[in-house]
Amino acid sequence: MSRDHFPSDRPAYTHPSDGSAPSPRPPTVTVIAILTVIPVLSILAASFPIASAIALAALVGVAAGITLQRRCPEILDEILSLDAGDPAPASDR
Repeated sequence: MSRDHFPSDRPAYTHPSDGSAPSPRPPTVTVIAILTVIPVLSILAASFPIASAIALAALVGVAAGITLQRRCPEILDEILSLDAGDPAPASDR
């Protein structure tokens, strides 16, 4: 087949080693957004157990403190009070 023919309706295919391959399309905004969100979601998923454990420990500590204050207010006051001359709590004497 010679090059002196009328152009056909067939698409012109390029050879891989020809060097004239069309440049790839740039990624869409959706693809960029998805690729940006993936690391953020993985960090959130990895830190969720740690954050929930800290929150649970804080809630348990608050509940234990409230229960202690209601049942034995004098013990908690004695532990938290300091003498004027002694920096150690009264329970450590």
